[in-house]
Amino acid sequence: MVSVSALAQRDRTKLRCATVLAQSRLLHAWRISDVDDESHCRIVPPRENSSDGYIELVNAAGNRTVVELDWPLTEESVTRALNQAGSHVVVADSQAINPRKSWVASLLGRASQQPRRAVEQAAPDRGRVSGFLERFGLRKEKAPFNVLFVGPPASGKTTAILTASTIPARTTEASATDDVATMKARTTISIDYGECPLGDLNMRMFGTPGQLRFAHMIENTRKSADAAILLMDMSSPDPLGDIVQYLDYLEGFGDSRGRPLIVGLTHIDEGRVPKNFHAALTALLGKRAPVVPLDPRNRGSVLRALTAVSGLSTRAVATA
Repeated sequence: MVSVSALAQRDRTKLRCATVLAQSRLLHAWRISDVDDESHCRIVPPRENSSDGYIELVNAAGNRTVVELDWPLTEESVTRALNQAGSHVVVADSQAINPRKSWVASLLGRASQQPRRAVEQAAPDRGRVSGFLERFGLRKEKAPFNVLFVGPPASGKTTAILTASTIPARTTEASATDDVATMKARTTISIDYGECPLGDLNMRMFGTPGQLRFAHMIENTRKSADAAILLMDMSSPDPLGDIVQYLDYLEGFGDSRGRPLIVGLTHIDEGRVPKNFHAALTALLGKRAPVVPLDPRNRGSVLRALTAVSGLSTRAVATA
């Protein structure tokens, strides 16, 4: 049970709507309460001039755990935070969870839980409820935007997708059996996939294999990509030399009127930027490409790279 006593009425309604819409993606059954008593946790809104709300959990021993909750509330931010909070909650009796649904769920009329007649009676109200949810920004179709992650093994492609994705990411890692095994135990052998919302776009992230024996998968996937992010492992003895073998697969990306390309520098904390790096990179690519630091383990860092590449696409379309 989560308490929303600290929220304004508008935010309480938004949260209830978000939990109904995200029901299939929530890992636990949540009941929304307007009081703190008997609740497992409570939602605390951000202070003035801040966008950092949080979910506070206090266990029987008095230990406090805080889970970040991005503001303003959206279906994605609520789902991510509640799933994370749920992993810290221990419910003594699963039957104690109140099975009642909110008024929004009843109006939406879930056929599996309501008699057919009740569903038919609720049907005229669905349009009004859907309009209400769209007004709150909780049900809005986002345009798909396909981003291709390319780079050598261990550069961070799979980790970046796992970090940023708001859906259960699909990974295709298997035990490394060749020289890649000296760098890491597992390696991507097909296409990794994840999604995350970003503004009006639904970023669809495709992680390609670093080993060129699987290069045909890069070729097949790049045809439908709207943009590409080339990852360079700066902890490598020769980061520029590592990417040479991938440049043929990035042809058509990074041109002034084509699909955007940015270079993400990973593992910067373990290496250093070589002298005259930017000039050498431009000569190697045959074009100038934005260069951004990218920590695959940090969601904010990955989102900044996605924001950069989607912004370039917007400008390219505007000038076409």
